[in-house]
Amino acid sequence: MTLVNNSFRSPKDISDIQKNLKRYDINDGTLAEQKVYDELVAKFGVERVKWTSSNNPLNSGNTTDEYDYEVRDKNITDVKYLIDCKSTTAKKYSNSNEIYWTESEWKFLEAEKPDNYLVARVFDCNSKNHEITYLHISCIDLDSEEE
Repeated sequence: MTLVNNSFRSPKDISDIQKNLKRYDINDGTLAEQKVYDELVAKFGVERVKWTSSNNPLNSGNTTDEYDYEVRDKNITDVKYLIDCKSTTAKKYSNSNEIYWTESEWKFLEAEKPDNYLVARVFDCNSKNHEITYLHISCIDLDSEEE
């Protein structure tokens, strides 16, 4: 008995498909990170925003895996927010808005339990009409209250 996979595509077929991909079908996390950085700098000023991701084109190797930005307080002494960028090509109110977390992000949230951790969710990330929503994320232990 021989099994035949009729859905196999030759490299030429795959190349043709890739050429026909529309820009909005590609989720470019780097582009989304740049958009979030620009918005944070506009709101807080460049001196208060540190882009800690390895996607920062100006980063000199001092990166973090747990989040993408640190926003300092007005005195630039304490970290006000730790922000991680999560992007999607989907519109905000669609049924396809998965968020993917890395192992280092989960471990950081569980171990450190920061109360200033935000997710910058970039919807329609490849569009000029993208939308950024900030979500407060925290990992808590539920207390069981006995009555």
